[in-house]
Amino acid sequence: MPDLLDVEKLICERLPELELRQGEKGISIFAGKREIAWQRPLSKKDMTYLGDKAPAGDVLAIHVDSLETKAAWISAEPKSCFDSPHFANYPAVLIDLLNCDIEVVFELLGQHLD
Repeated sequence: MPDLLDVEKLICERLPELELRQGEKGISIFAGKREIAWQRPLSKKDMTYLGDKAPAGDVLAIHVDSLETKAAWISAEPKSCFDSPHFANYPAVLIDLLNCDIEVVFELLGQHLD
């Protein structure tokens, strides 16, 4: 069950090519000048939609290359990867950090280094 500090540690130790920045709305992760992931607090609409499946902790949004890739991650990792109406047609996977294996975050962030 990683948290944002574990994500920061992961980047420092295993993905040093990435840069973590702290902003007003939370953390953002960059590959060069491109933002590839960010802390994403859920909106009231998201919380209503997700109901009792709504994450209790921090959520990280990570870009993927397509909606098909997104669907594959959600199918393969249903305890940690999810979607919301706001992201329905956007190629980013939402990650429930409290229910996630840090290796999922590593793989999703690492895809941006290829």
